[in-house]
Amino acid sequence: MDGTINPKLTDAITELYQIPASEQRPDATLKELGLDSLAAVELNEYINTNISPQNPLTDDDEIRQEMTLTEISAALAQHL
Repeated sequence: MDGTINPKLTDAITELYQIPASEQRPDATLKELGLDSLAAVELNEYINTNISPQNPLTDDDEIRQEMTLTEISAALAQHL
């Protein structure tokens, strides 16, 4: 991935955690955004339910707190 954030991911983080898109840097981890491991699980579930229900994220690309938004976007791109 080229260091960008998938707009669907940006929208999900804004909707779930009220973090403005302007604060979501491609190199930021969920932890740096102030999100804990439970938030990572919630985001994973949100993606599987609302963004990619036909092709959900698997255990191999499960979202973790230490992942950057670029890494999460790359995992998401494989399922869209």
